[in-house]
Amino acid sequence: MGKIYETQSSLRIKLTYTADVADDISSVKIKYKKPDGTEGYWNATHVPASKYIYYDFPAGTTLADIGDWNFWIYATMTDTRIMIGEVYTEEIYEEGIE
Repeated sequence: MGKIYETQSSLRIKLTYTADVADDISSVKIKYKKPDGTEGYWNATHVPASKYIYYDFPAGTTLADIGDWNFWIYATMTDTRIMIGEVYTEEIYEEGIE
């Protein structure tokens, strides 16, 4: 990802995985942890052939908290096992600062 600024909209968060489980995934989320420690998730779209998931932010939605955000995959398999991906950290910048 390139730099993301706090007032930027029209965003897509895209995370990849390497495990050979594409056909076994029944649902996926992108979980996050904000700079203030608050955690949450977004229901994501899975692209099995390319081994990635993504979430497109609705129009007018932004990552308003400046600082380091953590993102990771949380996938439920067809047999109810859970796959948790590695954490990806992305810094959200204040507009006009960097």
